[in-house]
This record gives sequence, C-alpha cells and structure tokens, in this order.
Amino acid sequence: MIRGLQDNPVIADAKHFAVNNQETDRMTVDARVDERTMREIYLPAFEASVKEAKVGSVMCAYNRVNGPYACENPTLLTEILRDDWGFDGFVVSDWGAVHSTAPSANAGLDLEMHAVEIPLPESSVTGTGGRFFGADSMKQALAAGEITRARIDDMVRNIVHPMFRLGLFDDPVAPGAEPFLRDVTTPARLELAREVAAEGTV
Repeated sequence: MIRGLQDNPVIADAKHFAVNNQETDRMTVDARVDERTMREIYLPAFEASVKEAKVGSVMCAYNRVNGPYACENPTLLTEILRDDWGFDGFVVSDWGAVHSTAPSANAGLDLEMHAVEIPLPESSVTGTGGRFFGADSMKQALAAGEITRARIDDMVRNIVHPMFRLGLFDDPVAPGAEPFLRDVTTPARLELAREVAAEGTV
C-alpha cells in the first residue's frame, strides 16, 4: 500500500506511532508497555513501513508512551525510529498532539499539524494548533538556547528529503489541479478499493 501510494508521487504517512490503542482519553492516557511487548507487538508494522516500504512520513500519536507524550518521546522518535531503523523521512504530529516546542523538537518531531481548534486537556483554554512549531515559538526556543540551529536544519532536511526522494519536485502538481478529485470509479479501481479495505480489516 505504501509503495503504491508513493509511486504516484505522494508521501505516505504511517500512523499512529505508537501504542495507540484506544479512543477513550486518548489525549491523556499513558500507555505503559515493556520493551519486549513494544518490539514484538506494537512496532513491527511501523518497522516494516520504514525498512521495507521506505515510508516518507510517520505520524506520532496523542497518547503518552511510558511517560512522555508520543510526540515528545525520544525513545520512539529518535532511538527506535531513526537510530535503530534508519528512518530518513519526517515525523509529523497528529492534529493537536504537540504539547511543547523544545522537548518535542529535541525528541525528534519535525512538523506540527495545525489549523484546527483543539481543547487542551491541561487547561480550560482552547488552543489553536501550530502554536508550538510556529515561527515565533521556534525563534523564542532558539534564542533561549532550548533548541539548536542544527536541529532546525535537521527538521527542514527531514521534511524535504522524502519530497526529493519520491519525486515531488520532479513531478509537481500543476497549479489549480485537483489530483485527489480524479474519477476513481472504474470497476478495476472499485475492486482494488474493496480489496484494500478487506486486507486492512482487523
């Protein structure tokens, strides 16, 4: 599925990384899992996405994993994803899953999804997404020495690398084109969609 998507060229996104088991309290739950269980049950599909399919993007989850939020968890985002598996794409947050600037960036998050109103569990204030990785927040963290210019360069490199690798610059979408609104209702495509849905059912 990932290879098929990325042949178009578009960037596939493997989500939700990781141990994202429930909707109830998913913004605050702390999934406690030992190393063996995580490696044998929760991570193999992500590992295959990275090592075999060369996925361009991985989305971190809302929940905490053994303490830190998934989007500011260096064990997941740096040690496992990049160091162990050699992931060369970018890590993007789920919408509203970022809770910090420097801790998230330094843990391995590259891009914050934003532009929606998300009620934040830590307060009664409704926050607008994008506030932690916006220009002002990043400049303040840089000025305070909480994040390095080298890390910011890495974040940008991680985002553009899969864009080059997968041909998004070589084969850009024409201005005004709507590539996702094409007619996909041919019998062959409908059958493929049914097959993909059945294979994904658990």
